[in-house]
Amino acid sequence: MTQPSPIPWHQKAYVCVHIFEDTRPVLLVSRNGGAWSLLCGHGHDDIMLGAKVVGIGHILDRDPTILPLLDLPAGWEAERETPTGDWVRRPPPESESLPPEAVAVNESVKIRFTLEKDEDGYPPFTSERLWARKLGEDLYEIDNIPFFVRDLSLGDRVSAEAAEAGVFVFRGMGERSSNSTIRVFVIREEVRPTLFGEIEKSGAEYELGAVPDMVAINIPVNSDVAGLLRYLDQASREKSLEYEEAAPRYALPVN
Repeated sequence: MTQPSPIPWHQKAYVCVHIFEDTRPVLLVSRNGGAWSLLCGHGHDDIMLGAKVVGIGHILDRDPTILPLLDLPAGWEAERETPTGDWVRRPPPESESLPPEAVAVNESVKIRFTLEKDEDGYPPFTSERLWARKLGEDLYEIDNIPFFVRDLSLGDRVSAEAAEAGVFVFRGMGERSSNSTIRVFVIREEVRPTLFGEIEKSGAEYELGAVPDMVAINIPVNSDVAGLLRYLDQASREKSLEYEEAAPRYALPVN
């Protein structure tokens, strides 16, 4: 292919394993930190974990629909819903373009938590980044449901230290919320509609991402946790899913 490009065809780019193996299309292009990252958009927590390095021209030869993004500024990202969909460009969040000390109260940042792998090599990442809302100096409230960090829930308060602009590192636990966290690993795809229905019926909420077959559930204190656990137990016995009580803070009724 002729090189109609403002950057060298051999420009280094980071790709996830699915793009490297050509098993999924590129749906997310990121210039985080100025580097080029081409991702499938399936919830990779950190491109540097398990990333492959290629010349960007190899990917552009395979998918010329990425060519219009070669003027994407450093810090920006572009995303599309389908391989033939329109690219939507996004500038960096304000908190990521400011020095750490300039992040105001109630602004959102991402906090990095270090993960320890078990003997089976799980979890598949060495760190997880979670959104958190700044409450005060070095004090933050977790603002999404954890997928891998244990004994942590939505609404927990933590202390964090700024490592560099836009990057904060977990330093210690503060006040815990009354929320609980359960993680579900879907084995049979057909169970998803029923699973999501049972979660919503119980008064809980869920997030998808990180790993395609994984569902993170937040359980507020007034949820029907007993009913949800009955469903999860039954579905687990039927080999439809597996689940883990990652931060159980609920009190089950005594029979």
